[in-house]
This record gives sequence, C-alpha cells and structure tokens, in this order.
Amino acid sequence: MIMFDGASLAQQGPAIDPTSDWLVTSIKRPVEIEVSSDGKDLTMTNGLISRTWRLTPNAACISYKNLISDGQFIRSICPEAIMTIDGNKYEIGGLHGQPEHGYINMAWLDNMHVGQSTFVYTGYEVGEPIAPYEWNPLFQAPEVSWPPKGKRLTLKFEAPKQAILLESLGNSKEIAEKRSVVLEDISKLKVEVNYEMYVGAPLMAKWVNVENAGDKKVIIEKMTAEQLAVPRSQRRRLHVEADYTCFRLHTPRWELDNRFATTTDSSPTYHEYILGESVYYYPTRWMDNLWAVPAEDMLGIREGGMRTLMSSRYPHGPGKHLRSGETFQTFRTFTLLHDNDDRMRQSLGRRRMYRILCPQAQENPIFFHILRSDSATIRKAVDQCAELGFDMAILTFGSGFNMRTSDPALIARYKADFDYAHSKGIKIGGYVLFASSASHGVHDAVDPETGQLGGGHGRSLCLATAYSDEYFAKLYKFIDETGMDVIEADGPYHGYPCGATNHKYHDGTDDSYYAQWQRQVKFFRGCMKRGMYIHAPDWYYYCGSHRSSLGYRESSVFLPHWIKVMVARRNVFDGTVLKTPSMGWMWDPIAPGHGAHTDMNPLSRHLDLYNLHLAQSFGSGVMYVWRNTVLYDDEASKALVKKWVEFYRDHWEILQSDILHLRRPDGRDIDYFMHVNSRAGEKGLLMVFNPLQETVERTITLPLYYTGLTGAARISEQGRKGRMFRIDRFNNVQLPLHMSPRSVTWFLIK
Repeated sequence: MIMFDGASLAQQGPAIDPTSDWLVTSIKRPVEIEVSSDGKDLTMTNGLISRTWRLTPNAACISYKNLISDGQFIRSICPEAIMTIDGNKYEIGGLHGQPEHGYINMAWLDNMHVGQSTFVYTGYEVGEPIAPYEWNPLFQAPEVSWPPKGKRLTLKFEAPKQAILLESLGNSKEIAEKRSVVLEDISKLKVEVNYEMYVGAPLMAKWVNVENAGDKKVIIEKMTAEQLAVPRSQRRRLHVEADYTCFRLHTPRWELDNRFATTTDSSPTYHEYILGESVYYYPTRWMDNLWAVPAEDMLGIREGGMRTLMSSRYPHGPGKHLRSGETFQTFRTFTLLHDNDDRMRQSLGRRRMYRILCPQAQENPIFFHILRSDSATIRKAVDQCAELGFDMAILTFGSGFNMRTSDPALIARYKADFDYAHSKGIKIGGYVLFASSASHGVHDAVDPETGQLGGGHGRSLCLATAYSDEYFAKLYKFIDETGMDVIEADGPYHGYPCGATNHKYHDGTDDSYYAQWQRQVKFFRGCMKRGMYIHAPDWYYYCGSHRSSLGYRESSVFLPHWIKVMVARRNVFDGTVLKTPSMGWMWDPIAPGHGAHTDMNPLSRHLDLYNLHLAQSFGSGVMYVWRNTVLYDDEASKALVKKWVEFYRDHWEILQSDILHLRRPDGRDIDYFMHVNSRAGEKGLLMVFNPLQETVERTITLPLYYTGLTGAARISEQGRKGRMFRIDRFNNVQLPLHMSPRSVTWFLIK
C-alpha cells in the first residue's frame, strides 16, 4: 500500500525549482518538432521532456528524456511496434546491431542496420492532437483544452521488401515459395505510428494505425504498441497506462529483456512498490472479491530477474481480421516521466495526468441516490435536491427502476418525472445492471474451455453478438424518450472472453476481448454525444466515463455507525492517492441494504453522525452515495446539509484540487489531509478530524510547497479571521490545533 508520512515529507521536500516545476507553475512552452542539421535525427520536446528518433536507415527511438532531472529512459533501441500477422512476427521500425543493451553509445548508430521482417520508415507528418471522444462540459468543469494543447507526430512505414528468414525451416524451395506468399500478403499494409506530446506536462500518448490497402484479408494476431528498454535507475520513474483498460484488461507489462546479458537479478523494493500501486489502480479488486486477481498478473510482474523491458501490448489477441480497405487502430498508451522517486510527488503527477487526459472526469456534480422509483418519492427527492443545491438524482439499484422496459405507459411516466426534475434544474437518471454478471440467456458469452454459456466470470452478456445491437438500441431508446441525463452502468465489460464463432462482431476467442471492449466504448461515447453523465465502476475514464468507485467493500454496511464513519474516511484517504476527488464516489448509504439493518434514519436523531459524513464528503470533494428516500427529515437535518453544500460551493475550486495525504485515519489520533492548488486564489484547504472521545491539542507540520506560497501564509479556521504564519526553509508551517471530542474542523490557506 502506498503510504505517505507527513513528517518525512516536511523534512525533505522536493529538490526542484518551483518556477520550473510543472506541478506548481503553469508551463506554457509549446511543443517543438525539429530535424537535426544533418537530417539524421528528429526530436520532439516541450521543455520538460524530449523524445528523439534516428531516421536512417530506419526510424528508431534513441532517446526519451526527462529534462528536469536529466533522466534518460532509453538504454536500448526497440521497435516502434511489433505485430504478428498470420503466424509471422514483424517489427515496425527500430534498428539492430547494438553491441550492448545496457546503454547506447551514439557512435554505434551509424553501424546499425534494419532487421529482417521489419517495416521501413518512409516519412513523417506533424499535426494537432486528436480528441479520442467528444466532450461538452456539463458541471462546473475546469477550464482545460480539449483535445489537450500540444503536437502530434506521425511516423509512416511500409512493408519489408526483403525475404523473411525462417531459420528453423532451412532454405528449401518450399520455404522460398512461402516467403514470397507472405511478402505478397503484407506488401500492401501501411503502418502509421502516432505520438502526441502535450504542453506543460512530462507526458506522451502513442498509438498505431494499420491500413490494409491490399485485396486479401490478414489477421493481426498479436500487437505490441509501445516498447521501452528502460535503465534500472529510471524504472520506478516511468508510469504507463493505456485506454484499453478495465478490470481484467491492462496492457503494460514489465518483462525480462533477453538481449540485456550484463544485467543482474536483484530487484530491490520494486515488486513491493508496484503491488502497492495495483491496489489503487484497480480499485474494483478490493471493492469486490468476486473476481480475485493476483496482483502480479495485473501488471505482468513476477520476480526472477531484472524486468526493465516495458511492453504495452494486448494481453489477448487482438485477433483482428483486417479486411481489404479497413484500418485497425490500437489502444493509446500513455507514458509519464517522473523526475524523482518521491511517492507523494509521483502521486500528484498521476492525478495531473488524469486532469489533462480525462477532463470530463473532473466534473463533480452533487448527487442523491433515490431508493424508490414511484413518482411521489422521485418528486419529493427532486424537491429536496433543488432546495439544498444538489445537481443530480439517480434512481439507485433496488429502487425498481427499469431501463430495459418496453412498457409505453411506464416510459411515459418516467418521462413525466424526469421533466419535473428538469423543471427544478435537476439532472436525473438511473441504474442498470449492464453486461458483466448480468445474464441475457443464449446471448451470454461462451466459455472457450467448455463451450458452454458462462465461465469463470459467471453468466455475462457477450457484447459482440447481434443481440447487443438490440440491447443498446433499447437503452438508447429509453434514454431519448425519457430525457435521461445520467446512467449508472453497473458491470460494464470487464475483460472476459467469448469462445463463440458465430457472433456478429467477433470471429472467435482471440478477438472477442477487443471486440467486446470496443462495443462497450462505443456505447459510452454514444451516451456522451447525448450529453449524459456516466457512472461506471471500472476504469473507463479514457473512454468517456466520469466517475468510478473510490474503493470500498459492500460488507461495510454491516458495521456500527461510528466505525462506518472511520472506514469511509479511510477509504477516501486511500482512494484519492491516485485519483482526483471528482473521479470517485464513496459508498456510504443512509438506508440499510444488502441484508444489513444499520439505519441512519431518522436523520434528525443522528445529526452528529450525519455531520461527520457530510464533512468527509464535501471536505474531500468526493461525492458520497447518499442512498435513501430523503436528504433531510426536519429543519435541523436540512440546515446541516445546506451548511455543507454551501461550504462546498464557496470553496469549490480548492476542494476540487488534489489532496496531500498527511495522516491516515487509524482511530488512534487525529487525522488530516490538505487540498493544494498553486493556480487558485485559495491555495490550500486543510481538513482535520478528531475520532477520539477526548479533547486534543496538537501542533502539526503543514507542507506548503505545492501551494506555491513562499515567505508567509495566512491561515484561518472555519472562515474566521486568519493570521500570518512564517513558512520555513523546508516550505512548512507549524499549525496549533485545539479540537473537541469527535469533531471536525477546516483551515483555509492563502
């Protein structure tokens, strides 16, 4: 588990000039692409990172560098991409003949050559970044560019002209004929390797296009879209993700590099580090233990050697049948180059990356989960939402809401209720049990091993069947006829295979993963075009979803109230390490559910508890699942909710900013976290909780480096008049606290 120690952070601090620190200062230098004077090299840079390719005799990446730390992330030349077609492996670009793979001597490059079976570079184009999906801001979205500002570089390649050497088969006439046939099959394939670099971040995106301009179908059986041979010193500083990601699909793999003969086998602390990250990167693993996955399988890490070869590849397939005239586009791989090993800093870098690449996930409407779907309950809940300043209402699971209905009368009734919500300024929608773990009879995925419906994941719909057209059309019809604004798609496609060979959108097991993921993404993007907000408990942010679970176990509903408060706050603390506040929701229902009998109703009798839940939600910027029929049941509970909503609205910008995790909730002492934003008027907001049944007096150390403040800071408690505090040479201030038992307070920093 990634944990942060506020004291050690305060003592050390990042050794970086804040005027050139992309996490403190807005870096506006444009992306530049230049060819060297001798025409051999092409460099792309934004002042924070640079990437350089040798262009002759083939295009090959020879440098990938963090310019702030002077860290070089390339020790050996790899192909730009690798694909297997009809059983034959082809490299896209790259150079062969490097004598030692632990480092690159630039003098070696002129003596290196094009490998056999290698697609050859023909030229490049420069353009603007391409938005992978449409986005129209809905709820107080931050002002960001979409697509992100930067440049796109496209390297073009053509098929190899030389014969393919199949060494194990000798030089017989039969093999020579086979070589000729294989070359003919791929001769009309055109490959484009696309790179995007963005302004103000040490971040790049990469994807590959393969066009079949020939007459014959080819099968792309395997594809590696990015491969980097990384020095040991930089391995912990390279973060890799891809948009082809859900619970059981994830592309980055750290592998052994068999070319690197002089490496050692030691791997200190790295395995522990990545295992810790996997807990946060795949929150569904610890939210729900139905599909336990070994953490080492998640990121492809197993001990037994120095794994410094990063390959971003399809874990299955893609098995794409590329017919004449078609173009196959791979997933996008994102690489973030950290400038040091500080985990707090790397965490902030990850969250800044999401703000750039997933801007819709920074929208953060306040929502209410309505427990029943009759008109009277819906309209009463809508009235309370409007009165209190909420933005959205969601008809929750178990409410009786049914998106798959074909009953005209029921659809008309929902439309009337939704129209009423719209008249009050409230967006509204509901829950659907989507595909994973939702049986649709004979249309379910087929287990490749048994040939029977279902498998290790239970009965789940195959999204690549002809029936899925009908299924999606029914959902869209309901959305369009009712004016629905938000969908909570529980169980989106999470990476299971289908072994059927007669389904409309896939040919067999190998391409069933890619085809189903593609269909899920297409549905979400259709929702986005309709201006909808998407809740989906999986990592579909890069495909248009707005919010996922922050991490919880549903069994927590059985806990006593005061323990539940602490557990929820701990989950918020942990879950925002690698997510921005708006990217997650926290499960903390008011009404009982899942067989539990703990009930916070009537709210008027649980004001102390309700106050802490509200403080944790609005103080962290993480919206809770308030699952009930009402948000208040008397004037006191109404005033309480309104107080915290107004607090959130008054300090919205800083409460949407990233969190420094200073002391984790453990029930033994006070715990606290702090929002920071050097670009905002309010530079920081500290939330402090006292879970003890006694008064606490403490002086705590606040690290203010990421607020951008120097010299002094004005700090005020709960809106009262503040006073000046000196910032020491470690960028810290010493803040005295006095807290009553089981209380919460907050401090504003300017």
